[in-house]
Amino acid sequence: MRKRFCIGILLLLLGFPAAIFGQDDVATIAHRGGRKLAPENTLAALRAGMAAGVDYLELDVHQTMDSVIVVSHDETLDRCTDGIGRIDEMTFAEIRKADAGSWFGPQYAGERIPTLEEALDLVDGKCGLWIELKAGGDYPGIEKRIVDLIHQKHAEAWAEVISFDGNALRKIHALDTNIRLQKLMTSNLTLLPLFMDTGIHFGSPRKYDFVDGYCYFHRCAGPGIVRKVHRWGKKINIWTINDTKRLAKFKKRGVDGIETDDPVIFNYDYPQL
Repeated sequence: MRKRFCIGILLLLLGFPAAIFGQDDVATIAHRGGRKLAPENTLAALRAGMAAGVDYLELDVHQTMDSVIVVSHDETLDRCTDGIGRIDEMTFAEIRKADAGSWFGPQYAGERIPTLEEALDLVDGKCGLWIELKAGGDYPGIEKRIVDLIHQKHAEAWAEVISFDGNALRKIHALDTNIRLQKLMTSNLTLLPLFMDTGIHFGSPRKYDFVDGYCYFHRCAGPGIVRKVHRWGKKINIWTINDTKRLAKFKKRGVDGIETDDPVIFNYDYPQL
């Protein structure tokens, strides 16, 4: 009996370490480049995220009036620059005049809104890159431009497109089935066929079976959701964790990636800025 017990414990430790100790290989995703380290969605933020040793950088894109894809979370310049106006109503030259760094700190004065092309050039496979398409339906042709840029920069192996917009993801998939995709989610109910992204939908998010994974709001990513997505054969990532207590909880829960504003919490040796 004692021998069988010891063998059972050994098999448990070898076969189910993640269930006991949590995963050690959980990917670190720097939200907006690491928005607590430097002004969000700037090249400075991307550099800071890479210096923190992240696995992926995440950024957001919009399209200017003259069809340049730029990196910005908001559809306007108002919050994170000294400029005012909607990105889709301005030319790239107009947007480039805005200071996107001074609001964060004087050392970032003169930081500009970058283009997606500049971001791809900077990252260049040093880590992965998540490109969040904010509003595919509002920017004619943006999906093809993103795919073309990924091809031009030979970024297929390290760049992924993520979005709440399922139709935009379908367009990307139709253009190139090799580009990896993530479906952003808020939640889905376990007992009723309903799920939420930016709205409430009937059915299951499993209908996006062409994506590589799902990225859930952390408060809605309970153990049952994590197990369900893994049963679908997909990765499950969560957004957005900024404290070590929740970080440890979701690592133990077995998620595949954690998005954070503060990648320093994943790396205690990184110098505080």
